Amino acid sequence: KMSTQELDEIRDLIDLRQKLCGVTLPGTLFRLPGFGYPGAGPGESAGVGESNVYAWMSVSDNAERAVVSALVFFRDTVGKFPSRLKLRGLRPDLIYDVKEHLPTPVTEGVFNGIFQAAGPRYKHNRALRLSGAVLMGVGLPIHFNFDGDSLLLELTSSGVVRSMSSSRLGVGVGR
Repeated sequence: KMSTQELDEIRDLIDLRQKLCGVTLPGTLFRLPGFGYPGAGPGESAGVGESNVYAWMSVSDNAERAVVSALVFFRDTVGKFPSRLKLRGLRPDLIYDVKEHLPTPVTEGVFNGIFQAAGPRYKHNRALRLSGAVLMGVGLPIHFNFDGDSLLLELTSSGVVRSMSSSRLGVGVGR
């Protein structure tokens, strides 16, 4: 028998699926190759050979919404360096609000000599608002914490970049 907390968590996951399926089902699917780490060999970047890191995204027809997923199976070279996840299929002239869903659950304990409190751990400790040009050109820094760690992002357009010079800028917004 499931606890009330477990039932609430399942209900929240079903609601999230309903919210994101409007993009993931009819959208254009992109595999995000080259999602690796500095110094990583060809087999260690996403979608190349026998990789341990995979990333893909689905973009709506008008490119105003997107859903991004990334997963690491084994964290050998992963975790030594943050990686840049470069997105595809976005409009460079749009500003996107980046929302992270399903934070990594972390247990309390001492890891690598540092005490770590328990609880949800987001990859980005703040809300992000970045242009499509930045998301596709520079990418997002991603750091996986353990084998099997994953990431789920939702991108929603919040308007058009006002000038060409600001199209290269990303603006971080507090969470």
